[in-house]
Amino acid sequence: MSKSIGQYAEITSLISGDQFLIQRGGSYRKIQSQNFVGAVPAQIQKVALRIPTADVLTIFATPVELIPTPGANKVIEVVSASVWLDFNSAAYTANVTLNIATVGANVGQFQLTILDAASARHKKMLVNTSVNTEIIANAAVEVKTVGGNPATGDSDIIVFATYYIYDLI
Repeated sequence: MSKSIGQYAEITSLISGDQFLIQRGGSYRKIQSQNFVGAVPAQIQKVALRIPTADVLTIFATPVELIPTPGANKVIEVVSASVWLDFNSAAYTANVTLNIATVGANVGQFQLTILDAASARHKKMLVNTSVNTEIIANAAVEVKTVGGNPATGDSDIIVFATYYIYDLI
């Protein structure tokens, strides 16, 4: 019996164009995309977005759209993300953790504390392992800080992400 993508909560990664790796318990196995009901993404998509200092300073109150709304009956799943902090002269203070989340989600998909860095750096964001991570249909993905706007700081950042858009039908 075929399963929908949503029933394969254990999918950990795409191996090749039509093979996925799933983890059940302590073991891993490959599954073919023909075992899914509905559409499977044809390819991974990528985005890189430079966020200037002025927008970083207001990023909690005014989150920055990273990936636009995919359309009706579709969801965006970010599979990896990283951030380049292009250090200028002052590290950001207060609320220095970035969050990548679907608009309207209470728990984001990725997080990283980076804005307090005092030198240029590129770091991989960590997957939010909370069981409450939300991926909402027909919603964009945004970048914002956790807890509030940074108080001070003056460096641009570049957010890189790879993602899939899934059809829910």
